[in-house]
Amino acid sequence: YDWAYLPYEARTDALLVALPEFPNCELTVNIVGSGEVGCGLLLVGEDVELGYSEWGLSLGRKNFSTFQEVRGRTKVVKGTSARKMDTKVWVPAIGRAKFERLLKEVKDTACLWIGEDGPGYETTCVYGIYRDYTLVLSTVEEDLLNLQVEGFP
Repeated sequence: YDWAYLPYEARTDALLVALPEFPNCELTVNIVGSGEVGCGLLLVGEDVELGYSEWGLSLGRKNFSTFQEVRGRTKVVKGTSARKMDTKVWVPAIGRAKFERLLKEVKDTACLWIGEDGPGYETTCVYGIYRDYTLVLSTVEEDLLNLQVEGFP
């Protein structure tokens, strides 16, 4: 019954995947609420499933604030921050060449990287680029993709 007694906390992220595809369709998004509401980023596009994330996905934020020494005192110049994610993804070994090509194609392209797409896992989404990856040939059937993603502020 926590939902009935805890203070209300507004959602800051929403993830809707597997929307049906229709030719020449129109997508309408209404954002309503009391007070000030808005949308910082709305992405619509094709999704490509790489595989499934292994438990132990690491999430964090990169801080862009700077610290300056001014006459013996530290001054903080506030900056923004961005999400980052390190994950291990099990990918089918039969698609190894396809994944290599795909990662090469999106090397410098902003993408939405979804660590887990279930309800309550919106924080595992990072909009940015991958910084690094390694593909470990683990078993005959599956490879382990170690992926580091850095988001945009």
